Amino acid sequence: MDPADYTKFFSIAAQVSCLHNDFLLHSSLAKAHLLLVSKGQDYHIFFQSEQLPALGKAGIALYGTPQRFEALFQEFQDYVEEAKEVIAHYNTVPETMTLEEFSSVSEFLGRLWYYYGFAEFPYLDEAYSVADEGIKERLERMSTFKFTAREIMNAYFFKDGVIDNLLAYLSKTFLKEDWARYLYREELLALFSGELPPEQLILERKECYAATVIDGKITHFSSAEAQQLFDDFTKYEPASKITGVPANPGVAKGRAVVVPMLNNEEAIAAANKTMHEGDILIAESTSPDIILLCKKASAIVAEQGGFLSHAAVVSRELGVPCIIQAFNATRNFKTGDKVAVDADKGIISKII
Repeated sequence: MDPADYTKFFSIAAQVSCLHNDFLLHSSLAKAHLLLVSKGQDYHIFFQSEQLPALGKAGIALYGTPQRFEALFQEFQDYVEEAKEVIAHYNTVPETMTLEEFSSVSEFLGRLWYYYGFAEFPYLDEAYSVADEGIKERLERMSTFKFTAREIMNAYFFKDGVIDNLLAYLSKTFLKEDWARYLYREELLALFSGELPPEQLILERKECYAATVIDGKITHFSSAEAQQLFDDFTKYEPASKITGVPANPGVAKGRAVVVPMLNNEEAIAAANKTMHEGDILIAESTSPDIILLCKKASAIVAEQGGFLSHAAVVSRELGVPCIIQAFNATRNFKTGDKVAVDADKGIISKII
């Protein structure tokens, strides 16, 4: 597998559960031949680049067909309302759980990534380029609703959220420590029948794991293969200047505040204390959770997202320069660096 054939989608400095990965590998984004690589607290998702045009065409078909869009959009809205009840039910670690209950709730949780995928840039950006007012209106509705759905995702994914609580129960009941985090859904279901995983498998995945889906077939790599894939796909050459895609024009200079993907409220609050008016926000991606940081920024740089991503939309609303898909920006710059952002040309550079 050649990194040159892939496009980065998502990164986070966190240990992401294998159950969460299972949801992604079965999502609407899986058609882009997802590759997931994780090592310790370093997690990344990539798309196979040659698959992205097909998702772009699928997005045009979806957003260009009112009946199809309205049906999907209503399903998505109904799902979010039902999810609120599920979140309330699993806001603490369950005391008991049956196989049937875990099977049902985990299937329900995974459906979020099916709907949410249609609100991500592989499905949106090509449709956004079509000169059709109806398509643009539907794109805006989906992009706006995505922020509501993001609250559901956070409640699932954030520390002590629904996924953590379910896995904590399974670890306590069948395993030890936090071992359930390193098992995929079918392996978790097997626990209820007394099928325990080899300890070595858990330890290896805790260190490093990788998986991909190609044409609907999911592959979980061995520990050695995962280590090699992680090294190949995450290496980069340090640079004082990087390029991205302009999402809102303009130029700015200032102090950088680098914000990796955050997965708990405490980390977000700490980042907000670090951010001052006029600083330049450099993030994996932005979301409503860090809107206070965005409002302080004189420019926004994001490694992820498309033309309807939160960073792009908010920058246009705030009237500040924005560059998206600035890969490795959070690695090449650090908080306190003096940087210049040229969002007319899509260039971020360190001021020496």
